[in-house]
Amino acid sequence: MTLKTSMLAQLKTCHRENAWYVATLNAIDELTEEQAMWKPQEADYSIFELTNHIIYYSDRYLKRFKGTEDDEIHNDNTFKGSEGMSWYDTVERLTAITSEWVKVVGEADEQKLADWAVDIAHLTTHTAYHTGQMVVLRKWQHAWHDKNGVKYNP
Repeated sequence: MTLKTSMLAQLKTCHRENAWYVATLNAIDELTEEQAMWKPQEADYSIFELTNHIIYYSDRYLKRFKGTEDDEIHNDNTFKGSEGMSWYDTVERLTAITSEWVKVVGEADEQKLADWAVDIAHLTTHTAYHTGQMVVLRKWQHAWHDKNGVKYNP
């Protein structure tokens, strides 16, 4: 298995294809904006906010990978997302960034991938961690569907 094959598998598993954990797009599948914004008192962030946070870091590292610099903002602000962006638009943005990651990794040479291996591993681990939080939030609001991955037994 090449580094490219491994990275592509990691990106796809993290974002679209369930493996040992639920992929992000499956964790948010069929959520309404109201469900995505729901947050119990004991939770720091809603699914909508966690998705914005994932988008921020995925986009930031994608820009770096492509050689484009961007401005860093304080971590707490990464959960806010773009002002006025709907849940539907947010999911579309996440999908677009994910697709772009798969494209650029697929086109990259082995040296670039070797240089980026650790950063991409951290990025996908970060995404998987927050996706796990999303699944827990969905379970708390009884909005989890077994078809999306891990079976929930209340």
